Amino acid sequence: MNLLEKMSEPHFITILAWIGGVGAVATVVSLVFLIAGYFKSNPKKELRYELSVKSLVVQNGNIPGLEVSFSGLTLPDPHLVELRIWSRSRVDIETLDFDAGKPVAFMFGIAQITVIWLDSASRGGFAIKGGGASHGSGYALELAPQLIKKGSEARISVLTSEEPNVHVINSLKNIAVSDADKGSRLSFFVRVPYAYPALMVAAAVLGTVLAALTS
Repeated sequence: MNLLEKMSEPHFITILAWIGGVGAVATVVSLVFLIAGYFKSNPKKELRYELSVKSLVVQNGNIPGLEVSFSGLTLPDPHLVELRIWSRSRVDIETLDFDAGKPVAFMFGIAQITVIWLDSASRGGFAIKGGGASHGSGYALELAPQLIKKGSEARISVLTSEEPNVHVINSLKNIAVSDADKGSRLSFFVRVPYAYPALMVAAAVLGTVLAALTS
């Protein structure tokens, strides 16, 4: 029996109708998960950041007789610290979103450290500044309470006299400050939550078609 004869049989027509129904349901389910995935990937308010800390001397500066200085300041183990922050929000982050007027702080974790400002830039109006940490002793790069428009970003580059151990203190109320590097290492099915059910539906439809063709 050829394929055309097989397709004209009543049970095959029923199977095709069932596949069409499943396809329609799969389309609706995929759209629901697509919308849910969009809102999960683009929350109402969220900040993301990229942080790079690089040694500027081979072997962490343990070279006898080597001394590095910049603008008259000696840097025993110089490191370049680059921070970029951007808004992944669907709406602006307001000044009132900062808890008790406190900044978001990227603490360097060292009480005594020499920090030299190199460069900073912004797109959208907000800025990152450095100085004595508002949350405690030591140095920090800080995002002070300010209007952060959706899609805006800022960056800053500094030199340090030794390697900082940076950690983040988030003062935003119910707003995440997420490490973009960690997010990129998540599995595909975590980053795209609607992909798994869509693949399951597609596999079920394909299995039904193959079963019908081989029966």
